[in-house]
Amino acid sequence: MHILAAAHIANAMCPYAADYKKRDGSLYHRQTDDVDIMKDYTIDDTDVFLTSDVGGAFSDQNSLSAGERGPTLLEDFIFRQKITHFDHERVPERAVHARGA
Repeated sequence: MHILAAAHIANAMCPYAADYKKRDGSLYHRQTDDVDIMKDYTIDDTDVFLTSDVGGAFSDQNSLSAGERGPTLLEDFIFRQKITHFDHERVPERAVHARGA
């Protein structure tokens, strides 16, 4: 009798356990077949280019690496410049406050 009570409590806590038998049992039952589902969220950036600090255009935006899956090289000044200027947003909540004495 205790097992039935425990199963009923578990069923009451889990919102998906009540309609478990209604589902087809597949893990991907919410997957859609629509290929263009992300078309509203993508941007066509084929005609844009990256510029340096002085305004010169870079022809290649791929970073230099040691091998196909190796680490990026320090000699890649374009990649270093991209990383340096990537995100310099100032978050006031994270700013260090001066402590008064």
